[in-house]
Amino acid sequence: MQRVPDPPALTNRFGTIAFTLFLEGDDTFLWIENNSDKPIAYVAVLFRGRGYDMKTRPTEACTVAGHRQTVESWPYAVDGINIIHFLRPPEDTGRVMCLDPTDDIDNPRWYALNPTTN
Repeated sequence: MQRVPDPPALTNRFGTIAFTLFLEGDDTFLWIENNSDKPIAYVAVLFRGRGYDMKTRPTEACTVAGHRQTVESWPYAVDGINIIHFLRPPEDTGRVMCLDPTDDIDNPRWYALNPTTN
């Protein structure tokens, strides 16, 4: 597994949020560690290639609870990722909530990743 150099961790008054990008063969993994007290959500853009050949793709954004870690993965190699926006997640329901990155990020439509059935 090849590790991409770390960017500086993001620190705010609630704690530290760290992102680490890993490449393994043709797969990409993003490790997210939220050491803050509150859940976070973010919008990111993956990029592949350089210069005029660069291709970008927004990622689906899901919440990361406070004091938790998670990993996201994509079945292809990327050259980098830009975290472009942090969002206020919906009320904590105990479920992972996600949003479509093509939505209006100022008024996103959230959905439960693992909805419960009644």
